Amino acid sequence: MERRTIKVGHQEVTLHVSEVSDGYPLLALHGFGLSGEIFSYLEPYLTRAGYSIYAPDLPGLSAQQTTPVLEGGLQAYARWIRAMLQTLGFNRVLLLGHSLGGRIALAAGMDYPEYFCGMVLLNPGGFYLGEKVLLFLSLEPVLWTLQLPGIRTLVRQTPLHQFVATPSRRDAVRRYRKGHFGLDLFYSGYRSRLKTLQLPVLLLWGAEDNLLPRQVFHRIQKLLPEVEARLIPRAGHFPAREQPERTAETIVSFGRKYCNEP
Repeated sequence: MERRTIKVGHQEVTLHVSEVSDGYPLLALHGFGLSGEIFSYLEPYLTRAGYSIYAPDLPGLSAQQTTPVLEGGLQAYARWIRAMLQTLGFNRVLLLGHSLGGRIALAAGMDYPEYFCGMVLLNPGGFYLGEKVLLFLSLEPVLWTLQLPGIRTLVRQTPLHQFVATPSRRDAVRRYRKGHFGLDLFYSGYRSRLKTLQLPVLLLWGAEDNLLPRQVFHRIQKLLPEVEARLIPRAGHFPAREQPERTAETIVSFGRKYCNEP
């Protein structure tokens, strides 16, 4: 995917882009500590189907940059998404959110539904108390302890490793602590509004997710009014990376029903 720098408001943003002629725009929001580059695994399949992909590095939530988490939490990120779409000149896109990016997608979809033809959630966060482990990890004594040689070896064998594997990811954990409450679906008030969501939703879930238990997949289906749910076999928390072709095929099928044909 091509890397571009655009300005959203007064802020420079790295945008990972793969465009096709007359492609239907798909806006993809990455999970915590990742970057828009994670969606490069889907690129060959989605572009072949006629989608142009736009995947920004989210302010404060990507290990690729050092900007702070936006003040104002999910509401601020929803406004930021709208401003970016206006900058890009898009009136309507297919919205995709992975993990923490799924929370942001939900906020944007509830606040500005007119910009989206539908929403795809990949193993979205915000529905499981166990995610609070990030707050524990962000404590300086804990981060220091996790770098001790013996402890570090043990952590490498757990899902927690991805959050503390590099200095940039540990810095991202620290930034997350400062904006945690605003990014929480419950404390921000978005969870109580889920039934008001006016968009069709595709919920894709890696069947072997070792970060979020399967019960979360079923819980989300009860909370969202219009949801089409699919399990992705032989995929964990990162279906876009682990089963890109199967994931893309399901997204394309959903898009044909609710979005203009690419």
